[in-house]
Amino acid sequence: DLTLSTDEEVEASVSSIYGLAWSKTSAVGVAVYGKSSKIYAEAFTSDGSSLTFGSKFEVCDGSGGADITWDSAANKFLVVVGQSAENSARDTADAYVLSVSGTTISSGSRVEVDTSNMYRYGCLAYDEDNNKHLWTYRDNADSGKLAARIITVSGTTPTIGSEVNASSTTTVGSRPVYIGGGKFVVAYEKSSDLHARVITVSGTTPSFGTESSKIDDCNTNDYQHQIAITY
Repeated sequence: DLTLSTDEEVEASVSSIYGLAWSKTSAVGVAVYGKSSKIYAEAFTSDGSSLTFGSKFEVCDGSGGADITWDSAANKFLVVVGQSAENSARDTADAYVLSVSGTTISSGSRVEVDTSNMYRYGCLAYDEDNNKHLWTYRDNADSGKLAARIITVSGTTPTIGSEVNASSTTTVGSRPVYIGGGKFVVAYEKSSDLHARVITVSGTTPSFGTESSKIDDCNTNDYQHQIAITY
């Protein structure tokens, strides 16, 4: 049986809900969401039955494809925004490392994943064994192909690995999960169908395995928000 506590509001009138991550070291969580063309993060603690929230922190101007993971080695949070508006020339994909003290959030410097392109509908997963974050996303600059990068965190600086794509796969949304042994599984939408692949990592280079058979039908209007994958 499950006993559910009363739901508690993080923020009213949000446009998008992107993700939650929890620090096992500091016993604090961070929620990431979109509101009024900005990306916000908000820290919270729990006594086991109720939540206590800090003030919302503006990560950046932007929208589309944000997600968050916790880095256990650094005890920091990584946020990637697929469509950031912080580059005055055009929308780009950006990464930020967030630090939390109590329920107060601070951010390291913005690091552009790519200086010229945005990458929407992206999600993160963390390899706790090797301290690597996998970001999978739709590469809008390459016919919407499924793509992946490894991101590592040192202090408050994210280091972005090179892009690798699944050359024949055009996607709408994807979600990865870490399964151990340095491997991930990514579930993704293609042509209104749900498929999956294993991703192996060598150094900072991800490699896609063979595409699975169709798992189920998908509603492409929901992008990655309808996909849930766990291990």
